[in-house]
Amino acid sequence: MNDTEIFLYSALYDLSSGHKQVLLFKKDDKFLPVLNCSSNPNWAVCIDMKGNVGYVPYTYVEKKQVSVQEYLWLIDDSLEKLHGDSPSISKLTREAIKSLTSIRAHLLSSKNEKTEVDSVGTPVNDHMTPVVDPPSEFSSPVVNSANSDKCINDQAIPDAVEEKANETEPQESEQKSALQSVVENGTQTDNVNNFNVPNWLVPSLVENVRHKTHISHENSKAAVGIILDTLLDAIPILDTLWFQLKENLHQSEAIDEVAKEVIRSEDQRKLLDIFKQLWYCKNDEQQRSWPVHEDEDHISGLLVEMNNIFIDANPRVTREVIRCDEYEMVNLLVTYYQMEPRKTLRIKMLHVFLTICELDVVVVTQLLNSVLPMELARDIQDNFEDSEKVFHSTLLLSVIFSTGEKPPTGTYDFINKKFLHFVFEKLEDVAKSDDEDVGQNLLSIILAFNLHFESVQENIVLETLKEKQSAQYLTERLIFLLNREEDPCKILTESKDAENSVMKFMIDMFSFPELIDLFYLNDIKVLLDIIVRQLTDLLPGEKKRYDYLRLVKNLLKNSNYGEHLHQLEGLQKCFRFILSQEFPDENEVTLVLEMTYEFPQWFENV
Repeated sequence: MNDTEIFLYSALYDLSSGHKQVLLFKKDDKFLPVLNCSSNPNWAVCIDMKGNVGYVPYTYVEKKQVSVQEYLWLIDDSLEKLHGDSPSISKLTREAIKSLTSIRAHLLSSKNEKTEVDSVGTPVNDHMTPVVDPPSEFSSPVVNSANSDKCINDQAIPDAVEEKANETEPQESEQKSALQSVVENGTQTDNVNNFNVPNWLVPSLVENVRHKTHISHENSKAAVGIILDTLLDAIPILDTLWFQLKENLHQSEAIDEVAKEVIRSEDQRKLLDIFKQLWYCKNDEQQRSWPVHEDEDHISGLLVEMNNIFIDANPRVTREVIRCDEYEMVNLLVTYYQMEPRKTLRIKMLHVFLTICELDVVVVTQLLNSVLPMELARDIQDNFEDSEKVFHSTLLLSVIFSTGEKPPTGTYDFINKKFLHFVFEKLEDVAKSDDEDVGQNLLSIILAFNLHFESVQENIVLETLKEKQSAQYLTERLIFLLNREEDPCKILTESKDAENSVMKFMIDMFSFPELIDLFYLNDIKVLLDIIVRQLTDLLPGEKKRYDYLRLVKNLLKNSNYGEHLHQLEGLQKCFRFILSQEFPDENEVTLVLEMTYEFPQWFENV
């Protein structure tokens, strides 16, 4: 048997029914061929990865080349499983065992002859133990791709996706070569603590733990850490090696490009496969305007699997997939969302969008500059009675605007006064219906959309609000959030340092007397209590303290403060303290002096 005959069979389609001696399988399942055991030219005798022996039709499979090392390991694994069936071994199984044993002996003999030839003139360490590396798992994709091959389109799959989806075998070979090299170099010394741990080893262990156990990446890292600690407790002499491994574990995200090539990620392969299937389905429906098959369950499964991987997998791996081809996956999902009318699929796509926004903040920019905000605005207005859908739509729209980035001009064609009137109206309505979650999301849309306006004179949010006669829930909620120092737009981890949306909206609102009039007098007094407390507690130079000074200046200038003078003494005390500090903040001093000059009737003694 020569190297060209070393291959596996890979299933092209599903086979779900047949004779009892015919193997049942899913697309992409792998089989070990048993040569010279079938007299039928249409059928091959194979062993699946569970150790079952049976017939497979040639028309359902294709050959996949593998390395000798992988082939030997699979033979050993299959023989172990086949012998485990004793004593009830069928005639076909006995023939398979006989054939595999013969092939194994031939391959080992050929391998040993090659090793002897390569070793001529080279010193050999007699104590070196040969290392047999198990190959990567040959499992079928988690999501059935049966429908993807039926989609008809005239376009080609993006080249990079096709290449990345098929590059797992070279990565496996690279990992084997790297590990073999490290072991051979490392075993030439008796002192194990002199062993230099390659930076890809522990990340690769973490990936393997996740792949085998299906726990999250973070839990996989924790499991590897526990194992390393247990090893050190049991074998203290490994302390130097342990330190390298633990450092490798803590720095597992900051690996170089060479290490990335060695580490094989099953999550990456699955994501690219799902992406390819969604691409097929999108183009199928795009060309026909209706799905050829009843594919809702299939597509739903793909989206759920994709979202779970984004949540549980190594963020470094998932970010690389997202960023591939200038965020091609994000653009695909946006296009698919736009053309997909089915509610269940749209909701699952909303889940995916929310997850990938957290993974990579650039995704937010991509979505902001796409048609998705328009689609979400339309969904919110047309399907407001659907609480589940409107909850996710409002949440995602607030996330898209939460960075304060200026949207493209076309956004104002649909996020306009009409839409904002709708949001303000529904915000007051949901307060009466106790639908707190949707109400919070509607408020978040208003606050987030307001973030990008630099001039209050060109702010359509404020212009719309001026046309409202009452906004009780809005004003009460703003005071509540300001007092609690909460910002509902701080949804993403990356946005924690962004401008406080509640503070900005309050400062903007208090630029206009008619908007201050929307607040009840008691609300204004509570606000002044908050301002005095914060000016007293905050340190000089803190941005929040400067913002509170801006807010109180607008309040003094545009409200009827002279009618009640609430907290006047407290404000005077705060102003004196700011002006008398040993190391005052220049901006704060300037703002306080402006207020004392503008309102001398209240602050002449400051």
